Amino acid sequence: MSKSTLESLPNELLLMIFGYLSSFDLCQAFLDVKNARIEHLLTSIRHTLDVSSMHYNQLRQFLSNINNDTTKHFTALIDTVVFRHSPGCMMFLDYWEKALNDTALFNMLLPSIKQLLILNADYYQYGLIDPLLISLAFHNNTLQRLNLIFDTPTYPYSSILSDLVLHHISVHTMILEVEKGHEFDPDDGLEDLHKMQQLYWPNTVQLTLSIQHSSELMLLLQRGALPMIEHLNVTNEEIRTVLPLDRHKSVGNIQLCENDLRQIGDGTRLRSLLLRYFTLTDVIILIGSLSMPLLEQLILVDLYDHKSIERSHRVAIVKQILDASPNLSHLKIHWKDFRHCSQTYSNLKHVHFVLDRLFPEPKQHINVRQLTQLVPHLYSLETSDANIIYDENLVKFVLKIIHRFHQLVYLRLNKDGLYPVKEEKKIMFKERLIAAGHNRLFDCNNIQIEFPGYNGLCIWL
Repeated sequence: MSKSTLESLPNELLLMIFGYLSSFDLCQAFLDVKNARIEHLLTSIRHTLDVSSMHYNQLRQFLSNINNDTTKHFTALIDTVVFRHSPGCMMFLDYWEKALNDTALFNMLLPSIKQLLILNADYYQYGLIDPLLISLAFHNNTLQRLNLIFDTPTYPYSSILSDLVLHHISVHTMILEVEKGHEFDPDDGLEDLHKMQQLYWPNTVQLTLSIQHSSELMLLLQRGALPMIEHLNVTNEEIRTVLPLDRHKSVGNIQLCENDLRQIGDGTRLRSLLLRYFTLTDVIILIGSLSMPLLEQLILVDLYDHKSIERSHRVAIVKQILDASPNLSHLKIHWKDFRHCSQTYSNLKHVHFVLDRLFPEPKQHINVRQLTQLVPHLYSLETSDANIIYDENLVKFVLKIIHRFHQLVYLRLNKDGLYPVKEEKKIMFKERLIAAGHNRLFDCNNIQIEFPGYNGLCIWL
């Protein structure tokens, strides 16, 4: 029997084995091995240093041996650093702060870091900005992604945000997440963007941020504040937005203003925009006053309006959004709002319709001829909410969709459906569909039909 050695294993198997070890343990075990193939595999991996997962003695030895050739080789490979609230992270930050006075030592610590993830960022309010982020953003200049995760949008969040604004700390991707918003009483004493130094993040292309008031959106979109921004994700943490009983309480003198947005706003580089917990009025003002010619994706999550909206008003809002977004390619919308549109939207390629639950037959939900006129170049079509029944009417509907949309690649009906369908009924439907379409619309051997979940139907053409 031939003897197997580690070096005799193929690269794919070695990489699988490496995946069971942390980057620290992996490099400790193999960086000293004089083997060009293993060294090549180690350098091909994106290494993460999760400081909180290291034992006290491990971290102490690592920091005390920072001048060691093996340690220097390892630190040069670190792509991502993860901090959590732990004694090890505080030890690392203390060491980092001391290293700022020693340029050679500082340059050896994390010379190639591209991503920094800080969980429980609330606990780093006083030891985060000066020793860590300023040095990474300006001295090192390799950092590309900063992700800070906070428990609540309270004082630590606004304090760290204020410091980031004050020092103009700006990297390609900046994500300041809040895990528990809208759960606390409003604190009017919190510092918001109106009270901070003027925002200027010149290098930020992608930004996720929570704000205290909707009017702060003007400062994010102000010309020159985010000159490179392409992807903007904003959550309004103002709890009064979602409390109808408090809607008459004052939230300050500054409001989202259409005239101001037209004069100072700049959305010319935006490709995607996500707004969460805003009022419908705010969104209408934004869409009506800000030009976003490159916008490809607009996502509105949990909009609020404490008065019922007439159908004609809803349709007008939809038309206004679509007219203002000529590059929009993805759209999720209620069909009964979209069907009243009259223009052709050739830019829309991926559409998801939310349907009424009242009608079991697809033709009662969607007029395929009208749909062809509205979105003639569909690549994918999805429906949800309604329970479309697996019967002969659905077979006819699917065939009509495939016949009308020559560019269609993906069709999904009853997405996230909750109504169970017997297996034999699914098999019967599949056989009917293939038989009806055979030699006419598609080759049954070149399509894939699946039934994900309960009553879901997926067809990959």
